[in-house]
Amino acid sequence: MYHSVGYNKMPFNVLPKDFEKQMDYLFKKKYNVVSLKKLVEYIKNRNIPEKTIVLTFDDGYEDNYQFAFPVLKKYKFPATIFLVTGFIGKNSSWTRFPLPMLKIEQIIEMHKSLLIDFEPHTWSHLKLHKLSPSEILEEVKKSKKFIESSLNKKCLFFAYPYGKFTFKIREILKKEGFLAAVTVKEGMVSLDDDLFLLKRNYIDSSVGFFEFKGKLDGAVEVFDRIFNKVIK
Repeated sequence: MYHSVGYNKMPFNVLPKDFEKQMDYLFKKKYNVVSLKKLVEYIKNRNIPEKTIVLTFDDGYEDNYQFAFPVLKKYKFPATIFLVTGFIGKNSSWTRFPLPMLKIEQIIEMHKSLLIDFEPHTWSHLKLHKLSPSEILEEVKKSKKFIESSLNKKCLFFAYPYGKFTFKIREILKKEGFLAAVTVKEGMVSLDDDLFLLKRNYIDSSVGFFEFKGKLDGAVEVFDRIFNKVIK
């Protein structure tokens, strides 16, 4: 799970040189980098190949186009970008420092590459668990409709803003035709995971290259389990 790839001061940012190094590592070590749709197919078919990786980006910052997209094209890596559709072409309002968001022209170009899949991350980046059912539905439907009409595609996946979810939200997503949703809970995806509660590993400015490699093979997850057990 990435957010920003650029030169801003936000904690969730990853420097372009670090992102390039990470993608180069995946390429040289022959990781099976697939789309989110392919991962869901793997889960449904009860077989996730070894070294399978899915790349996702939350919010839709313009630096995804400026710095991440060229690298993804270089290695031919697919990725999913979850858009806050009400802020396309504007600046973010939920970050400490306002960051420019993707423009619709950039989104269309990335979509046409067939490498980038755009999916909803709500209309306004609100905490859904604090909204009424009707407000949740509006946030989801407006975001979904905008992407589908702009890119002439069907939206199948969703990312919960701030990772906040309830079973009510999950049921709304199912009724709206989504196949799966991703959280911010860390860990490796397994065949028995709830498709609407898929885990992701957070990559930001605090993640060094050694830790990045540890997240890929599950070493960080194992360490966290042992550490938490000892603490308890």
